[in-house]
Amino acid sequence: MNYYIKFFAEDADTTASLADFFVEQDIQPELDFNTPRLLAMSVAEHEELAASWHARGLNCAVHLPFEMPDPTGRLSLDRREVLDSLLYGVDLSRPYAPRHFVAHPYLFGDAALSGGDLDADLRMWERVAAACAPAGLYLENTLEQSPGALGRLAQRLPATCGLCFDVGH
Repeated sequence: MNYYIKFFAEDADTTASLADFFVEQDIQPELDFNTPRLLAMSVAEHEELAASWHARGLNCAVHLPFEMPDPTGRLSLDRREVLDSLLYGVDLSRPYAPRHFVAHPYLFGDAALSGGDLDADLRMWERVAAACAPAGLYLENTLEQSPGALGRLAQRLPATCGLCFDVGH
């Protein structure tokens, strides 16, 4: 089981308590790099936190930055901005040596980045997958009404990529 840690590293006591809980329960967490606090931390702060986790035997997964659509289903970012955000998250999370990465492909309704351009989506995700290597990249559903578009994209992605489904979405 992965736990999604949105509030991790907000304060030292919470961070230590959660790390102890994960160790006691034998849970490997998923660190949410969409959290403003984690994105604002320096590389040195990430290295310190990662070293603390590794010393406890924790090896996390990383959920890369994402933007949720507005109520009309539109995203305020274009594909280039999304790619930059994803690559920044990969670089910033390097000290953790993630087991794998999770990202949202935005293949639903009007929020699709591509407007139906699967080739452009494929090129973007190939770049992200290459940046994540040797760790794998899993594309997670967001608000898609069916897994069809996600499956079509996944069929063309490198072998280091896979799919994961969040039933809460």
